[in-house]
Amino acid sequence: MAAVLGITLALSACAGGDPAPSSSSGDARPTSTASPSSEEPTDVNPFNDDDLPAVDPGTPNTLPGDARKKTKEGALVFSRFYLEQMGEAIRTRESATLRKNSQECPECEEFIAWIDYGRLRGLTANRNPFTVEGVTILSSVAHAHEIRARVKVQDVVTKDPGGPTTRAVVPRLAPEEGVTTGPDGEETSVPTAPGLYSEVPGAYSAALSVAWVHGRWVVRGISFV
Repeated sequence: MAAVLGITLALSACAGGDPAPSSSSGDARPTSTASPSSEEPTDVNPFNDDDLPAVDPGTPNTLPGDARKKTKEGALVFSRFYLEQMGEAIRTRESATLRKNSQECPECEEFIAWIDYGRLRGLTANRNPFTVEGVTILSSVAHAHEIRARVKVQDVVTKDPGGPTTRAVVPRLAPEEGVTTGPDGEETSVPTAPGLYSEVPGAYSAALSVAWVHGRWVVRGISFV
């Protein structure tokens, strides 16, 4: 798994049970391992990738011309495109573009599985909730770059066969730290599962690892903080 900005991105996936809900405040990081609330969204992927039924991912969208260039500018254009397509996948529940433009990226695969599960359930949203406002390269090694982007996230109305729901969707792709209390009252910091794909609207920071592989850019790691 690629390291993104020094953060070890390890997904626990959803097979181990429902993840802890996100904080109700503007801070996207959960602070405890509280049980999920009754208000959590219903379209969280409950499957392992291996258990997800086959689904037509749709047709991949075409990369912008500049995103095909083996330059730093090309890496930036590609990264912006990928983030925008994550938002587009929330709207359409089509994952083909993300599949084509990521490689050996467990975080991407988890998000794609969640998108595919929503497609199986017939979910769509009323708009692309992501607006990418800035993309910069933080570090480079040969033709691999660590990239940081500012992403504005709006809430969306999810069209669900069971009825519409409104919320903001932010992929919580990095492991979080929680606090648990032992039998003697001692507090211990423990890793918790990633939060639900739902947070408050606002500006988030996305960190991506991109690399030039076999004549094109691919995402190798991603997180939102």
